[in-house]
Amino acid sequence: MATLDTIVIGASAGGVQALTKLVADLPANLPAAVFIVLHIPANSPSWLPVILARDAKLRVDHAKDDEPLRQGRVYVAPPDQHLLIEAGLAGA
Repeated sequence: MATLDTIVIGASAGGVQALTKLVADLPANLPAAVFIVLHIPANSPSWLPVILARDAKLRVDHAKDDEPLRQGRVYVAPPDQHLLIEAGLAGA
C-alpha cells in the first residue's frame, strides 16, 4: 500500500506571519501534503488560504470533507474546525 508523507502544523492567531513565511519557503515539488490548523473564532471568516497562497509555490485551500489527499498541496482547516485524515481523505 502506498503512503503519503504529511506535514502537520498548528498555530494560534498570532502565527499568521510565521505560517506565511513557512509556506512560502516550501518547494514546488514537495513530496508531502501539508495540513495547517490556526485558531480562528467560529464567527470569523478565514482568509488564511488566500494569505498563504500569495507567495506559495504550492496550492493552498481550505480542506473539504472527503477530499482526496495530494502531495504538494496545503490543506487549511476552516474556522472552528479540526482536520481529520482518514485513509487518503481529508475532512474538516
